Amino acid sequence: MRFTAYEGMSFTVATLLGALAGAFLSAITSRSFAFATFTDKSDTLRNIGGAVLMGIGGVTALGCTIGQSVSGMSTLALGSLITFVCIVIGGVIGMKAMEALA
Repeated sequence: MRFTAYEGMSFTVATLLGALAGAFLSAITSRSFAFATFTDKSDTLRNIGGAVLMGIGGVTALGCTIGQSVSGMSTLALGSLITFVCIVIGGVIGMKAMEALA
């Protein structure tokens, strides 16, 4: 949702900004604020690759892939069952591949 579509700030945008501001203030007051980065170049590339694949999956599934699985499973939709099984298989393959690299 674009924030420029309405004259005033929508509830969604206000909630997002409030959560970010609250998390920042909490980290500052508890003195636990720290910048976090990836460990090395390969870790960065792996995360970017995963983000690209998640984006492609979201577009292909016509929406959030996890949401498709969870909400569709409650109605026992066949497509959602297939999505859920593929998410689990993909997660297992991904974990095994990362363990092999470590």
